[in-house]
Amino acid sequence: MKRKVNKAMLAVSLAVCMATPTNAVAFAQQETTEKNVLENVEVSKNILKSSMGAQNVATPQNATALTVDETQFEYAIHYYDGNGEIAKSDTGKSSKEVKKTLPSRVFQIPGYRDRVEEGYKCIGWSTEEGSDTVEYTFGQKVTLSSEESTLNLYPVYALMDTFSVEVSILYIDESLDNGYAVGDAETIDLQCKNYAMDHPESGSMHQVDRNVLYQDAKEAIRAIRSGYEIVGLSSGNASAEPRLLDMSSSELINCTEGANFYLVAKKAPETTYTVRYHIYGTDEVKEESRTVKASEYGMSLYSRVFQIADYKARMDEGLKLIGWSTTEGAEVAEYEIGGKAALTSENPTVDLYPVYGPLDTFHVKVSILYVDESLENGYTTSEEKEIDLTCQNYSIGHPGDGYMHQVDRNVLYQDAKEAIRAIRSGYEI
Repeated sequence: MKRKVNKAMLAVSLAVCMATPTNAVAFAQQETTEKNVLENVEVSKNILKSSMGAQNVATPQNATALTVDETQFEYAIHYYDGNGEIAKSDTGKSSKEVKKTLPSRVFQIPGYRDRVEEGYKCIGWSTEEGSDTVEYTFGQKVTLSSEESTLNLYPVYALMDTFSVEVSILYIDESLDNGYAVGDAETIDLQCKNYAMDHPESGSMHQVDRNVLYQDAKEAIRAIRSGYEIVGLSSGNASAEPRLLDMSSSELINCTEGANFYLVAKKAPETTYTVRYHIYGTDEVKEESRTVKASEYGMSLYSRVFQIADYKARMDEGLKLIGWSTTEGAEVAEYEIGGKAALTSENPTVDLYPVYGPLDTFHVKVSILYVDESLENGYTTSEEKEIDLTCQNYSIGHPGDGYMHQVDRNVLYQDAKEAIRAIRSGYEI
């Protein structure tokens, strides 16, 4: 590339260089002139350098200051949680309109999935807190400007979807045709746990908690063939070798409307379940046993304390039987009278030791009844006194269960005389 040279500046430079001084004054003038020319030459060089990288070159005569428009505004999108606190913000600065895309997925905003367990999902936003109307949807584009630079968005919630599935019992038994048989199907409604607001149209399936499905299925189908027990839950097609779902997993199950699930039932082994009641103060043990075809069994415990030989063993100490514990000498009952002991084929026997608690106390009022024909109506009473008594009723549920308090009559008589010592002269109890 050829460089453009300022001809006027070079002409001045050449003219000065060719001049010959004739005296000292002329020499001094020449020196000054040469100095100015050299400065002008440096300026020319700088101008030439600038012209290499810029389209418009400012010369010393016409140079002007270049300015940049730095007028900017601050913008912000605030996403609030259900408690009125900001969960997430998108902020910045710009000198022109800003186009933003709102989050397209619920999990992008902290806390927006918290209400799934309550049965609600976030379906969009409103500019008013607590509104039920969606103004902005997930993935929507918004524009912010200097006039409208802040957007406050509050979540809008709606009930989770519900859907239905078919459940039936799948009996597994080698004696059956093909090794299995399917019972009648029942339809159960489930609450979907998929918080995606546009499913299943978006391709995402319904989701359900496997343990909720399992329990709901067992509630829907209570009748089961004698000798069989439920061993798990399966999905897909019925077969003699169903694949049981892992019920210990917290992972949700994906399924569609009308999907088929099976409660898998197998013949239960015969197991004898036993409760051993240890009698207080002795080595005696009272046993109750049941033999059933089940791997789990709830053994009913005695519902009346008099069914146990030691029910009155500590009443003289002011204590009554209130239940049982698997630990001897315990003060807290693990099993209530009339409750059930959950036994399994792995642990078919339980040893129970009596647990005692204090007898109840209650209040009665006593007074002296003076009987004398000379008195008006033939009698009169003294001022009442209240006395506390220890109940001798060993029923742990009274008086709520209909049984009344009980007391030794001689104890009551003596306590009453102790409470009322003053008696009118000439009278005796």
